[in-house]
Amino acid sequence: MAGFNDAPVSIELGGAEIVAWAPGAKVAAVCGGDNTVRFVKYDANFQNPEVVLEKEFNGDIQSVAAYGDQFAVAESPSKTEKGRVSVYHFNRKNKLSQRFSTTVGYLPDSVSWSPDGKTIVVANEGEPNDYYGTSDGVDPEGSISIIRLGDDKKSLKQTTTLGFGGFTAQQLKDAGVRLSGENAESPAKDIEPEFVKITSDSKRAVVTMQEN
Repeated sequence: MAGFNDAPVSIELGGAEIVAWAPGAKVAAVCGGDNTVRFVKYDANFQNPEVVLEKEFNGDIQSVAAYGDQFAVAESPSKTEKGRVSVYHFNRKNKLSQRFSTTVGYLPDSVSWSPDGKTIVVANEGEPNDYYGTSDGVDPEGSISIIRLGDDKKSLKQTTTLGFGGFTAQQLKDAGVRLSGENAESPAKDIEPEFVKITSDSKRAVVTMQEN
């Protein structure tokens, strides 16, 4: 990651796959597929990046999103265990304090916070384990988790996880959806949500299905 100057200053941030900027805290959170989120601050000219905090988790961090001075972190213990999304407050002393944590679907691969701050949506990929296609293979269900926050936009109100079991394979194929995996006749398992973004009016979530 580098500042916007003629001679960028680079810092080591691991994989640095996902970055979320929290305007309320003036800090960026960066994750890269390992178990650590790194928090980066800049000077007044948005230069000279510095890692001010590294937070280690028990599972792999798949994604991070921000609202105000808060961060939502998506954590996966393994492909065959349900993941969690935890919300943290980042204070002026470069410290994190947890607001809440909630269970979501298998492999929460992308998390998005609505512009109005009231909703967090998670794309749970449900990716198969490394033995996919063998007798030891496990293909968890893909899903979408909707996390509703309280009126204070800080506390947990409700978490709902929606699957794809209500569709038949033929219905989806007729609509142009690609179903081709080992569980092609089971949309609940074959569909793998990869990325989610909430529209600017906070009314809709748009989700990509990587394999479909």
